[in-house]
Amino acid sequence: MSNLFSGKPVSLLEMLDAREKRSYKQKDLLCKYPNLVMVSMTMNIPGEIKNSEQLSDIFDSMLGRVKELLVPDVIVVNDANIKTGREAFLLIKGNAKDIKRKLVKLEEESPLNRLFDLDVVLIDEDGVIYQISRDDLKLPKRLCLICGKNAKECSRSRKHSVKELQEEIERLVINE
Repeated sequence: MSNLFSGKPVSLLEMLDAREKRSYKQKDLLCKYPNLVMVSMTMNIPGEIKNSEQLSDIFDSMLGRVKELLVPDVIVVNDANIKTGREAFLLIKGNAKDIKRKLVKLEEESPLNRLFDLDVVLIDEDGVIYQISRDDLKLPKRLCLICGKNAKECSRSRKHSVKELQEEIERLVINE
């Protein structure tokens, strides 16, 4: 394997803690900017290494593409480079469903783009955070990088090993 998956291992507890902190950060930003739409950006990286210099470079490239896609409507960008993986929060003027459609199109432009979760996040009047999903827009579900079937089903059933997934990601990075 290349340096793509060389970094500090992350425990399940650390991942759960990072997810909880991300949720608090989302709520904090959306409370500060209730009239804006949030794009929450993370990567889907299998295994216990969630961040490396090469993964961070790939993230930066995609973050640039997302900003470019949504210009001039991006108002605030909050970006973090942490052990559990890169994450960014962009606050945008615009229609949440239109933004989600643009992001799904970007995710589908290349197999490497499918490594990213580009979630459209909103807050309701009661302070509850919710997302605009592909299902909400009647768009096709995400496909597995390896077999092309429903990605969530493959993930839930652990149809493919971490090693298989990492090898496929390395292949995508090399061919990109």
